[in-house]
Amino acid sequence: MKYPKVNSYLTIDDAPCEKLEKKIDFLEKHHIKAIWFCCGKDLKQYPELAEAIIQAGHVLANHSMDHGFFSELTVDEARYQILECDNIIEEIYSKAGIKRPGKFFRFPYLDNGQKADYGRTDWQHPHVMAIQKILKNRGYEHPPFKNINHPWYKQGGFDRCINVDCSYDSRDWALAAGNESFGFHSLDDLVARLEQEFPSEGRDIDSNEIVLTHAWVPFDIYSGLIKRMLEKSFHFILPEIL
Repeated sequence: MKYPKVNSYLTIDDAPCEKLEKKIDFLEKHHIKAIWFCCGKDLKQYPELAEAIIQAGHVLANHSMDHGFFSELTVDEARYQILECDNIIEEIYSKAGIKRPGKFFRFPYLDNGQKADYGRTDWQHPHVMAIQKILKNRGYEHPPFKNINHPWYKQGGFDRCINVDCSYDSRDWALAAGNESFGFHSLDDLVARLEQEFPSEGRDIDSNEIVLTHAWVPFDIYSGLIKRMLEKSFHFILPEIL
């Protein structure tokens, strides 16, 4: 079956991590560039892999220092999490001799500072606003993703906030030990979900996608999932400013 081409944006959380070289080579082979959301603690542990990511033409982005829930942090703690990771990313780009193309941030667990059902954030909530202000003052911006057409995405304010959310969660994280209750146990389960149209859950052929994946997922599962996306005519690009 021939599918319509979907211009999409690949994002990879929780990088860098061990055994990452094969994923970098795999993406290079398939001419895919991605935004990698990195935790400061991991950047400190694997600085050479972080540099390899940007040398391969990808983008390093901020995923906080320690991957905590921002709804449980004070404003000062949130500021520390953002700024410390930001400084480490600056150092890595400087050492690599590459100009940092932009500043982008994704909340760990997609927790933007308010304990609320996903998609029901009150963007006027004082704690949420304070964190958005920290990001703005530090020079962070929302990438110019085009044609993310899901009504729920726009209604949730995900196209107007400074942080980067996602429109299609691959659910690769559900294969980790302890997440069995989410009902995903294999690559086949992830692909089966991809095959169905769930506009309310981020899979709709009428929309481009911001795809959420994770760096630590085993290579065979990760590569198999991306290959199936490519077969379904996902065309992974970076926003035009990058």
